[in-house]
Amino acid sequence: MHNVKSSVRIPILVTALACSLAFNLVQYAAKKAPLPPLGGTYRTAETTPGAGAYLVFDRNGNYCRYAQAQGVFEIGTYAEGGENQISLTASTGAYRCVLRTRDATYLFADADLISFTKQSDIPSFSGRAGEHPPEWGPAGTGQSLPAAAKTHSEYNATHERYESTETAKSG
Repeated sequence: MHNVKSSVRIPILVTALACSLAFNLVQYAAKKAPLPPLGGTYRTAETTPGAGAYLVFDRNGNYCRYAQAQGVFEIGTYAEGGENQISLTASTGAYRCVLRTRDATYLFADADLISFTKQSDIPSFSGRAGEHPPEWGPAGTGQSLPAAAKTHSEYNATHERYESTETAKSG
């Protein structure tokens, strides 16, 4: 009887050990995998419509921080550094730091730490009625998006076409 219990327990223990090892390897690989591209729209966790703040990065080194209720806080350029750090330089000259993790993106602004979650891989802008989004162009070139975009939805569509054109030119 003792041999039957041992012969059943050993395969069960070996199977459990193999499953545990496989699970740990998958977790390790997921933690070591690079983060997805930075470009896109990030939002704070407020649940009231229009109450959240947004942080938007395009693929050309530009960013915008805004809230629907208050409008644009700042625009500027960004540079990705090592260890998931991003340096922001506002058009006013203010310097900020962003730290990316798998779960959130953290902005260190003045004495505040603001947590953002990625909402979309597409940079988008939704502001107040009558307020036009910032015009972005390739970083360091001084070019801007076509000024034909009159509404926010037109701006978002124009921005997507602009980035598609720039990607096609560089590819």
